[in-house]
Amino acid sequence: MRKSARIRAGVACAAAVVGLTTPFMFAGSADALGNNRQVTRSCGVNYVASGTTSNGAWAATTRETGDCTGNLYAALERTNGAWTTWKHVSAATGSVFTSSVGTFSKGLHMGCSTCNVTYS
Repeated sequence: MRKSARIRAGVACAAAVVGLTTPFMFAGSADALGNNRQVTRSCGVNYVASGTTSNGAWAATTRETGDCTGNLYAALERTNGAWTTWKHVSAATGSVFTSSVGTFSKGLHMGCSTCNVTYS
């Protein structure tokens, strides 16, 4: 199994477990924690995922395909609109993960420094 497939499977499993223990959140399908999906960008395809924990939230951006040579980014948006500091790794690494304590509404993702922000 490819590394990105293992990461995606692990993220999906963690999200499923967390989803069983958290209340249903009413929000738009494109901007709610847990809206995990593939995103096609000009430089490739990324898998974006986020979810809640017992005392906060997490977000992950994983490179699926493409030739972007920059960084992968992940952050979280608090319910008051403030963003956490972006965590980043080289796109060659394949995946970036961040988590924080507090109340959050969205995961934030970028597949390269020139890409638009994707919400999950």
